[in-house]
Amino acid sequence: MDPIAALNQSLDQTSAIVSAVTPEQLGDQTPCSEFDVRALLNHLTGAITALTTGITTGQTDLSLFTQDLIGDDPTAAFNTAAAAAKAAATPAVLNEAVAMPFGTVPGAVALSVATLEALQHGWDLARATGQTAAMDAALAETGIEMAKQFPEELVRQPGVWGPANECSASAPAYDQLAAFLGRQP
Repeated sequence: MDPIAALNQSLDQTSAIVSAVTPEQLGDQTPCSEFDVRALLNHLTGAITALTTGITTGQTDLSLFTQDLIGDDPTAAFNTAAAAAKAAATPAVLNEAVAMPFGTVPGAVALSVATLEALQHGWDLARATGQTAAMDAALAETGIEMAKQFPEELVRQPGVWGPANECSASAPAYDQLAAFLGRQP
């Protein structure tokens, strides 16, 4: 799957999960141990916004991750960020240098990072809020292939991905992706 299609599909899928989160669930813990639901929604919105600003301005504002980006309407905030990212992710971007919070990378890599953020944190939100969201298995398999392209020494560190966990090859693709990225499915 091409990086733009994967990003767009992951954002749409995650939007459906975000829209089903209720205000009562915002304080619930997530599989992403450092975040409750509200903090995870804020982080995810920040990550998607960082992609857009990296593409459109050539810079990344790290203060995004210290701001309240979701206010009283996490769904609207996420959907606004997702729409902006989709509009910015054009074929021309794939080979351009894009500023991301961890450094400047080719556009295709930046889109892969944002796709993985949406896929993994969508899974985290679905788990935390008890959703049985319709999550496309082929998209998760694309995510696994994207994740395997990143050098272990860069991503297996605090704040990025944890050590890969064991997961049965017969487990659902999203559980396999979660395990690869350090979650306990």
